[in-house]
Amino acid sequence: MATILLLEDNAALRRIFSVILTEEGHEVLESDSGIAAYDTELLLSVDLMITDLVMPRVDGLDAIRTALEAREDLKVIAMSGGSPAFKQDYLSVASIFGAGNILRKPFEPNVLVDAVNTALAA
Repeated sequence: MATILLLEDNAALRRIFSVILTEEGHEVLESDSGIAAYDTELLLSVDLMITDLVMPRVDGLDAIRTALEAREDLKVIAMSGGSPAFKQDYLSVASIFGAGNILRKPFEPNVLVDAVNTALAA
């Protein structure tokens, strides 16, 4: 199976997503912000990056841009439930930045599993 970098600032959601992906047989590396996207050695060790978009310190858009500058072939899934502070739909912007798939929170576990399987098969 795959090694997945999961960037999610919400600890409860991060744990849920990690359990779902681990149960599917993947190894999950977790971070509570996009700062992990600046670790080139880490990026070289993963098959897929899943990132929330609205996070403190380094947001998901910056994480996508940074990760893909370091590793063009990295597969990326972006997810967001939005934020009252932002008027723009950042999921559509994530596609422009290079996310191959986008997920609008909340979503069912099978939606995450399907997105991961699709990304890894591409």
